[in-house]
Amino acid sequence: MYVEGPALLFIVVGAMISVLLVKRATKTAAKLAEIEKEKYVNQLQEKIIERKRKELTEMRRKIKEQEAEEARKPKEEIKEEGNTKVSNRYDDNQDDEYKTLDGYLLQNQKSSNIFEDPREPDFKVEFETKIAPREEFKSKESERPQLESDPE
Repeated sequence: MYVEGPALLFIVVGAMISVLLVKRATKTAAKLAEIEKEKYVNQLQEKIIERKRKELTEMRRKIKEQEAEEARKPKEEIKEEGNTKVSNRYDDNQDDEYKTLDGYLLQNQKSSNIFEDPREPDFKVEFETKIAPREEFKSKESERPQLESDPE
């Protein structure tokens, strides 16, 4: 088959147009694939965020349960170990003041140490001291070796 003139031109132009259309179609397909990929990634991120939210709510629930158990315990516990008394005082009403940031800041400013966490329970430690009689002290002093004094 032999083609001349305008028919040849028509075939060449048609082939060029088809090549351009194929290029455009592949670009469009690539863009669509990228959009689908982004949608898939967003769905995965949403699932991860939802899982994290569930974990956070579970942790908050556990913390509230622990706080409720601690609230059931007596307010003041005194432990005696040897010559030491340890008193642990904690006021549950104090928590209400710290639920807002403003309350926390006000309480923090009232405390003497700005780095101290006022929500921490106060610990009070008392020590008993024993004073040795003078005779024991003098006997220990006489047992100690005397330093030589300089002749000058």
